[in-house]
Amino acid sequence: MKKVFLYVLFVSIVPLNINAQDIDNHTTQVVITADSINSNPNYAEVGSTIITNENIVNMTPNSFDEILRKVPGIIIKQNGAGKLTSISIRGGNSGTSLIMIDGIPINDIASINNDIDLSTIPIDNIEQIEVIKGAVGASFGSNALNGVVNIITKKGGKKIVQSNINLQSALNNIFINGNGVIYGSNNIIDYRIGGSMSYDEGISAASYKYGNKEQDPDAMMHWYGYLNVKPTDDLTTSFNIDYTVRNSDIDGAGGFNGDVIDYMQKTNRISSYWKTQYIYNDIWEPSINIGYTYSDRLYGTSTSFSNNTHDIFDGHNLFVNLNNNVYIKDIFILTAGLDYEYNKIYTSTNLTKSIKDRNNYAVYIQGNLDYKNLNIILAIRGQKEGLTPFIPTVRLSSIYDIKKIDLQLKFAIGTGANAPSLYQLFDPVYGNNTLKLQESFSYEIGFANGLFNKKLVYGISWFNNFYNNTIAYGTYIDKDQNIKTGFYNESNTKTRGVEVELSIYPIKWIDFNIYYTYLQSLGRDGNPLSRRPEHQIQANININPITNLYITTSLLYVGESVATIYEHTNINDDYILLNATIRYIINDNIEVYLKGTNLTNSYYEEIAGYGTKGLEIFAGLKINI
Repeated sequence: MKKVFLYVLFVSIVPLNINAQDIDNHTTQVVITADSINSNPNYAEVGSTIITNENIVNMTPNSFDEILRKVPGIIIKQNGAGKLTSISIRGGNSGTSLIMIDGIPINDIASINNDIDLSTIPIDNIEQIEVIKGAVGASFGSNALNGVVNIITKKGGKKIVQSNINLQSALNNIFINGNGVIYGSNNIIDYRIGGSMSYDEGISAASYKYGNKEQDPDAMMHWYGYLNVKPTDDLTTSFNIDYTVRNSDIDGAGGFNGDVIDYMQKTNRISSYWKTQYIYNDIWEPSINIGYTYSDRLYGTSTSFSNNTHDIFDGHNLFVNLNNNVYIKDIFILTAGLDYEYNKIYTSTNLTKSIKDRNNYAVYIQGNLDYKNLNIILAIRGQKEGLTPFIPTVRLSSIYDIKKIDLQLKFAIGTGANAPSLYQLFDPVYGNNTLKLQESFSYEIGFANGLFNKKLVYGISWFNNFYNNTIAYGTYIDKDQNIKTGFYNESNTKTRGVEVELSIYPIKWIDFNIYYTYLQSLGRDGNPLSRRPEHQIQANININPITNLYITTSLLYVGESVATIYEHTNINDDYILLNATIRYIINDNIEVYLKGTNLTNSYYEEIAGYGTKGLEIFAGLKINI
């Protein structure tokens, strides 16, 4: 169990960069709807990034984290290429950002901090990704201490039956990826059924630089189904089910002697939701949304799997939401509702077996005013998670649009609260049942401005985040003055910084974008927090020189950061990555592309001692029927 814990812990306390055409900054009113967290295309919500399907197609990504790496303010870390992956927004801990699919939370209840492993999220069914940064828990729920990532899935097509197939392979190593789907719609139903598979021979998760030679392959399969029925213009019911199975070889640690031969993680995850909403006289829209996620993670060797002595971490999460939207004269939306959530984990290792559960409740109300040049959102939520005390959270967001000079002034402020995970509370070895709620307070001030008929667009955001009772791992003294190793609350940590974005569209067929993030993170002792790079820069050039030919080049710089005490170095070095994609649409039915990643074949480590990939070349084919 200790081996598993230390493996997962390396990315559990981790602190993102996107193309000009990869960012759609035109979105505003945050409404808690069935699928999307945005609904009005007038303004850019404070701290928001929208990644559309077109953006994703232009990236031709191999993994979900490859997409999120392009969002300013987000940092992603992996325990080896393609392995355990977590997200930090503006320097906050992982596990404090809410991940949703179509508005339903999918966090892994059995993980150390409820954080889902991003490397297990398939990308073949993603229509759009919406990110809002800051303490937005009053609008979206307790896990949104630092922000929310909402994945909007693809739905049906324009015809009753359509299909497509997408195949991709690496040219200089063993990597294959394929997916297929059948979808369609008519006046009443909307459906989509599909699946995908991928295999990556991989590299050693513990870097080869330190003498680790065993390759750690990875295989994943994904199936999904969606059905939407709209018998009348006012009534809609939808159902979605998603199943992912993944087998991945992993190592016990980074650095020297990190290789663990024949050690693997097997993951099975089922997520589903059912939604019904009705709109009455275009004024009142009640809805019921029910979601369920089951996560089953197994760790062990071939021998332990054959004799059933492997470690098991199972999580169940049931989510029920009753929501009401009231639309008043096209300028005001009043949203109110109730949330109920049931969490249960089952842990079985060679040391112990444990079953723990809890019930969570929340009530919320939000007002959204969109009047002339002004947009204001005010949200209040009261929540109680398990045995933790009832606590209110608030959020205020405002945008003022000076249309004459195409200038938008933005301001947001909010508080957040997040209960310790069941693992952090009750794990027999490292748990601490005296842990308190994590709390946050954040504010942000910024502006966006378009010049020369928006041929030049730039924006700046200043942000500050303050945390109390952040959950950390290490040696601490408990209430009885005993020295222990495990989870404890750390007071008075903070992050602050600046995000700068510049986009230039000199001519119709070319655009250039650059994004810079400065992040300062401070612990209670005044020293920098680990794994939070101070500087990140991303530059992108998108070229469409002739009809149907698209060329995208991106350069990513990640500055150095302080390592954790569990890594073999004091500093994680900075690095630069150069990627490029060429995509050509032959006709309405056939598309081909060529993609290169890490074109300079740079050696770098996101987490000290763990391996990352060098130069890779991929070729792909997409067929529409």
